[in-house]
Amino acid sequence: MNIKKCTVFFLSLTLLNLYCAPIFAADNDKKIIIQITLDQFKADYLKWYRPAFSGGLKRVLENGTVISEGLVDHALTNSFPGHLSLSSGMYPAQHGFPANEWIIETEDGWGFSDGISDKTTWIAGDKERTSVSPNNILVPTIADWVKSNDNGAKAIALSSGTAISLAYGGKKA
Repeated sequence: MNIKKCTVFFLSLTLLNLYCAPIFAADNDKKIIIQITLDQFKADYLKWYRPAFSGGLKRVLENGTVISEGLVDHALTNSFPGHLSLSSGMYPAQHGFPANEWIIETEDGWGFSDGISDKTTWIAGDKERTSVSPNNILVPTIADWVKSNDNGAKAIALSSGTAISLAYGGKKA
């Protein structure tokens, strides 16, 4: 894991810890769903660093569900399709993303598509992909389900890259 990903990971954990502590402390009927997924992150790291966790993140680790050994029931394990499968519960054939990129025929001939490029939208702060959206995702994600059931619900997707945050944020985040 490179330094950028480590920094993003630990910054995300810190923010999550700060965000979760007041939510768990509040006495209300609101529920929280937190999904943390890390590419190539050994489950042992959670064991090694667990004593350093406190507040909300510690409570999530102690009272939540931690899957330290997940199995993939499809042949190809590309990054974006895998994250989208985790956030939607669907196989790549169902959610519409069989790979990170694939060849498609366009008006200009054959070319590569990543499925998230969208000339009608723009994401601020990403200089490499100025037009991406979740519009081609064929199924709802956890964030979409939550937002569909509660208009006041919040969905936050953090990622070191644009594509992965789209997989977790879905269409309604």
